[in-house]
Amino acid sequence: MNNKGGLTLFEIVLVITVLSIIAIFTFNFFYSYAKTYREMAIQRELHEEATYVLERITRELRDAKLMIKDDEPNFIPNHKIEGSDVLLFEKSHVTPKDSNRYVVFFLQNNEIRRASYSYMPSPPYGPGKPLSRNVLNFFVKYGQGHTSTQDHTFGIYLTLGNGTHTLSLTTTVSPKNSYGPPSYQYFFRGRHFHGNYEEVIY
Repeated sequence: MNNKGGLTLFEIVLVITVLSIIAIFTFNFFYSYAKTYREMAIQRELHEEATYVLERITRELRDAKLMIKDDEPNFIPNHKIEGSDVLLFEKSHVTPKDSNRYVVFFLQNNEIRRASYSYMPSPPYGPGKPLSRNVLNFFVKYGQGHTSTQDHTFGIYLTLGNGTHTLSLTTTVSPKNSYGPPSYQYFFRGRHFHGNYEEVIY
């Protein structure tokens, strides 16, 4: 009887078919993994950029005086209107790197920019330093406290996008150094430290 070792044609086709199926599943797995990784990397980059902007605005806004002058009702624009893409305030404290007290964050050409002045600025603002690019929306809304135990707040709304992905973050900030004469206390409710609150970052 002639019994030679080897594979039949059917067995070879079966092996090739099985290996092809395994290869397809393996390719799809790695392709999906790479696609997910790229999307997560893009979202992470947008999130880090948005978080940096909101943290920068929050830190400085906590130190803000919301009234520009004591002798006249010259409030920043956010007190006058429901919403704005400009945030302007006077700081209570200066830093070694920036001795200017007037700070404005504004949206210009899809960039959030920060500019500081030693005097009360008037629009147009700038040029300032860009903090973030690819900004689709930057919106500031003032919310006034309704009782002596409620802080007035600023809602900061930020949306970034790169054409294929978007990310929206919001935060609420309660300035700690608001002040004003008694006739204007309607605008300054809640817990305020009258210029004595200061964050020190080492």
